[in-house]
Amino acid sequence: MHEQAVREAFIYAYRSLVEARYDYDTLQAKHPLPPSFDRERLERFRTFFLTWFYPTPEKRAELDASFAHLQDYIRHPDKLLRIVIDSGKLMLQLGRHLPRVVQSGLHTFQSFLQATRFEEHIIQEAIRQQIPLPISREHLLTLLGTLSMEDIDRFMAHNEALFATLHDQPLVQKILTLMKALIAKMEERPQTWAPEEVQALRFGYELLQGGNDLFNQLSLAEQEQITEYILQVERSFWEEVVFSNLTEKK
Repeated sequence: MHEQAVREAFIYAYRSLVEARYDYDTLQAKHPLPPSFDRERLERFRTFFLTWFYPTPEKRAELDASFAHLQDYIRHPDKLLRIVIDSGKLMLQLGRHLPRVVQSGLHTFQSFLQATRFEEHIIQEAIRQQIPLPISREHLLTLLGTLSMEDIDRFMAHNEALFATLHDQPLVQKILTLMKALIAKMEERPQTWAPEEVQALRFGYELLQGGNDLFNQLSLAEQEQITEYILQVERSFWEEVVFSNLTEKK
């Protein structure tokens, strides 16, 4: 079984699962939405996550190099800090907030990368089990049930961290300021920073800007409502996956 074919099949199957999970009528029947969230508002959130966290295989192919560099930034934050230290203007702008801003920006990267990190486990498991392609919903749920509770808990923790960041509007603005300045500095030094490295940071910037634009359309109360709502839906989904897996093993 060709690994790339399995990867593409998994991405399409998981995107379909997310689309179905956040269908307006399905949610209303199972987890009634907050009163101010109509179909249009829900669709904006669903489109955001499908665009940035679960992109199509074609888009993923474009972003693979960026993914690798995003992980490199997380492992070696000093690479970004060197640029910050070289920028006196940036130091003045962010001052004592700088360490928290850098750390929060890296956490945002981690939230995104965690959404694709369990992919390798699923792909290898699909190959091991000789799952037929395209992957059906039933087979996908079975594969997801092979994930460890540690992986699922980590995934949920990163989701919560991302929402907490997006909810803190002043912090988001500082992170965006930092990332925009870093991109400009890197573009000034093409002999030092490869285009893929710049693109990785630009991708992170656009992801965070998209989330910020989404939250800016909501009042603070609505931001809290939708954050807790989505986390509740995700917790419920993963609890069902784990429970079904345990039941099948008995």
